[in-house]
Amino acid sequence: MSSDFERVMRWFETGRLVRPRAAGRPTLLDMKHAIARTCGVEELPSSPQIELVCERIGKPEHLIFILVDGLGLELLQKLGTDDSFLKRHFVEEMEAVYPSTTTVALTALTTGVYPCEHGFPGWWVFFEKLGVTAELLPFHERFTKKPLQQFGAVSNDILCVPNIFPRFKRVPQIVTLKDYVHSTYSTYWATGGMSYGYERISHGCEIVLGRVEQAKGPSYHHLYVPQLDSTCHKHGIDHPEVLRVFEIIDAELKRLHKNLDGRARMVISADHGHVNREVDRHLKPDDKLMETLRCPPSGEPTVPVFHVKPGRHEEFRALFAEQFGEFFALLTLDEVERLKMLGPGPLSERARTFFGDYIGVTPAPNTIHFYHPQYPPSVHRGVHAGLTPGEMRIPLIIA
Repeated sequence: MSSDFERVMRWFETGRLVRPRAAGRPTLLDMKHAIARTCGVEELPSSPQIELVCERIGKPEHLIFILVDGLGLELLQKLGTDDSFLKRHFVEEMEAVYPSTTTVALTALTTGVYPCEHGFPGWWVFFEKLGVTAELLPFHERFTKKPLQQFGAVSNDILCVPNIFPRFKRVPQIVTLKDYVHSTYSTYWATGGMSYGYERISHGCEIVLGRVEQAKGPSYHHLYVPQLDSTCHKHGIDHPEVLRVFEIIDAELKRLHKNLDGRARMVISADHGHVNREVDRHLKPDDKLMETLRCPPSGEPTVPVFHVKPGRHEEFRALFAEQFGEFFALLTLDEVERLKMLGPGPLSERARTFFGDYIGVTPAPNTIHFYHPQYPPSVHRGVHAGLTPGEMRIPLIIA
């Protein structure tokens, strides 16, 4: 065991970090399996956690899942008053999948499998065969923002883990922001379903209500609400604007619930929580450490992923410890697999490809940003992807 492995174990033992699934709580993916079972999908995993969520959901004729991006349990407790709709209908604490970030979570929800199988590590994904690092959700190159297709990318080759929606006995109705509907990733996400775009949260809720009213049999609706996440990224979790956006979401979901008048079950959760960034460390192209890497760190600023050149591993570890060891521990993929951080199963070939050789683990919301001279990074005030309780604890809300 490396000394960094022992550091991470101490952070788990003291509660500074959440060890994935160690507490026996349901995960976001357990919830998705419960929803899929409710919608008639067969041959799914079974566990006490999945059974618990199934029991909570029941067997409604109309089921609505609402993903409020970024609404971690600690943020809900901080923002929600005792009479807020979301707080009043909280029923269970769950865990995000790790890394606790949207790309990883949406792909887990889309495919029904953990990151150890689907393989995507975060916002940035290094595609060695293409020679580029991508921002996966917008499906463009990291720095120039040029579409990945210009680099020879084939979307079906990259987004190739099967979507679970075609196995649903109910045709999924997917309601998301208008700008997202026809994107490459959203097309993959909505495979087997029908997509509708909205501009305001109130409009999104109206679309869901209308689809339920027009349904001629059992139905499933998926509403994606990303506004809180973007606000937290911009301002940090303590800004008044975060409370304002939360109150809008809370009020609109309350109104939707009232207008449904008992005809549907609403299941609400989040892909991850949010915390304020603490220490931000910089990595520049002329840094010695960059000479040991095949590409700039990918993954996320809070969970950097390192692809190391052959024969440079010891040099990389030494340089990393010197520059970032005060704030980050460094784990090999074998150590990550041993701790089952990316899911309960072994790492797939995809996961080993995209998660590189090492990942950085921090006991606080610290970040490492790569500073390209022509394309400076967007440094957010609010961050996520890590293992702190604020990032990993998410609510299960049922109304």
